[in-house]
Amino acid sequence: MSKQMSQKEYALFTAKRALADLVHNMSSAEGNPITITEVVTLLDGITVGGHKMSDQNQVLRLDRAWNAVFQLVESDRFELSKRTAIRLNELVATDEARKVGAFRDDQVGIQGVEYIPPHHSTLDRKFDEMLEEVNQRNTALDRAVTCFTTCARNQFFYDGNKRTSQLLMNGILLSNGQHAITIPAKERGEYFYLLREFYDSDDSRRLKQFLQDRQLDKIMKVRERAQREKERNRDRGMEH
Repeated sequence: MSKQMSQKEYALFTAKRALADLVHNMSSAEGNPITITEVVTLLDGITVGGHKMSDQNQVLRLDRAWNAVFQLVESDRFELSKRTAIRLNELVATDEARKVGAFRDDQVGIQGVEYIPPHHSTLDRKFDEMLEEVNQRNTALDRAVTCFTTCARNQFFYDGNKRTSQLLMNGILLSNGQHAITIPAKERGEYFYLLREFYDSDDSRRLKQFLQDRQLDKIMKVRERAQREKERNRDRGMEH
């Protein structure tokens, strides 16, 4: 008799099956031209031609980072902490960032917005304030998206902040038996628009709603409805 999956096991199972999509959506948001088909090939251990090695390496780093999150969640060792944030940032930003292994120690800016991230001397305090704010939220989904928006706004690292923030967000979700959130590559324009709006206004409501609507189970239901509608339209066409 087969054992029924727990909510956490099912959320992990779904995320692992969607790993290529999770990696591709993240790399695409960074302007990486590698396609979903090529991501699948890379994750199978086969190199692809016609791309810079830096683009391929970015995909492989994201694969390692997602698997690190899966392993932490499976072993009940995922925690929202400075140590976890730094480790995940090391995985995604090595060879890209000016420095990894610690919070940034200089000022950074965000292209395309007037907002200036906090001074590096305040980052430890900002992280503690983020933990306190996250813990005040009532649901795992609200805690997760609050973690993302706060980490992204504070820019704790020199590079890889959005990717690190997404991984932390999804560690919270998966640890609580919730489906992972991913921003489909075709929606990155809307994602960046809402990010810029949030950076300049400090109003996270629209960005949070956008993220909440993009849990894997919700995306799969939308795709299933679209497929059923496509099949109905095809059947109608055959009738005429």
